[in-house]
Amino acid sequence: MGGQTIDIYPAFPTLTTIRVHKDVGYGNKVTIRGSAAPLSWTAGQDCANRASDLWVCTVAGIPSGTSFQYKPLINDTTWSQGGDYTTTGGSTVDITPTF
Repeated sequence: MGGQTIDIYPAFPTLTTIRVHKDVGYGNKVTIRGSAAPLSWTAGQDCANRASDLWVCTVAGIPSGTSFQYKPLINDTTWSQGGDYTTTGGSTVDITPTF
């Protein structure tokens, strides 16, 4: 009679989407490094190439509303120029970096 309540709905991680608008040349890739896990400043997360000048990086697990810094790189070796970008977990942002 006395039963246990079970939550059947899984908890999904918060998704943050960074859209990088830049043609980095055929055969190259864009990665993102940043200050909040699962990003790090030592190794980049690959972005998906959606067009010649559009790279989409979806980061799972940065809590919604948490501010963090990040920076795009070409081939995880060439950093974009200027300061770090800042956004919050759970947002979708568009950037156009200079390399």
